[in-house]
Amino acid sequence: LGVAPRVAEAFAMNPHSCSFATMVRTTTSSCGVRVHALVSSLQMSPQKEQGTGGSTSSSTSSTSSDVDRLRDSATRLRKEAAELEAKMAQRRAESKNMSDDSSTSSTASAAAMASKKVYTALDDSEWTVSYRFASDPLPRDDDDNNKDANVSSSSSKRRNYSGKVGIKFRSDGYTDTIDTDQVRDIQYAKFWGWDEEISNEDELRYVLFSADVVLPESDNNAGTERFYFQARVEQDERTGGISLADGKVTVKRDIEPPGGFWGVFNGGGILAQFRDCGDFVCRPR
Repeated sequence: LGVAPRVAEAFAMNPHSCSFATMVRTTTSSCGVRVHALVSSLQMSPQKEQGTGGSTSSSTSSTSSDVDRLRDSATRLRKEAAELEAKMAQRRAESKNMSDDSSTSSTASAAAMASKKVYTALDDSEWTVSYRFASDPLPRDDDDNNKDANVSSSSSKRRNYSGKVGIKFRSDGYTDTIDTDQVRDIQYAKFWGWDEEISNEDELRYVLFSADVVLPESDNNAGTERFYFQARVEQDERTGGISLADGKVTVKRDIEPPGGFWGVFNGGGILAQFRDCGDFVCRPR
């Protein structure tokens, strides 16, 4: 009965004693042995405590210091890993954005290329004609010496017309009007036939066509006037695609004879020339 208080006292003095652990393991035998073991352990514990107390304290302190260092290292590694993960996530997001932009740009370019028609011949080709011209020809240096019959003497009265009209060069040589939504102030009454020829001057290919245009009452040449369109035909050597360049709009004007007199016969309308009055650009539809 007096053993329990002594056991409690010994445990309080040295809770980490190996002898106490041994004492506990030996309590599984008979009652007499258990009491002897407890007493024996209690007699030995103070001696071992005196001999090993400093070593145990030093070992505990060293272990605690190692644990603190490991804890600090783990905390630092976790922080570095979190920072690295954040940087990698940012780079992945930037890379994804760049990839999306590149994909969008490539898709838009492919769509634009797919929607753009390429013609290898003028037959049955459709074009948007962006034009700007006037009913009066552009003034020239020799206009004072050689007046055109139907040209206004005041260039300030020239009125320019601009817009877009869609046409089709049919394979039978006729020209169809297919879009006039962007025609303003004038009216295209009719497009006549078209023709492709090689010029004797520069040996280049040209397409020629004409149109009857109804001019407003406010124009110097009100009424229906025929205008002539000419553009150079260029063909890509690699793809064979055709483009029209350097478009010129001309109007035909009679030339008065020197002094305004033809003699016995009236030759009005026999001498005429085509005068530049504007330009145009053609794009495949």
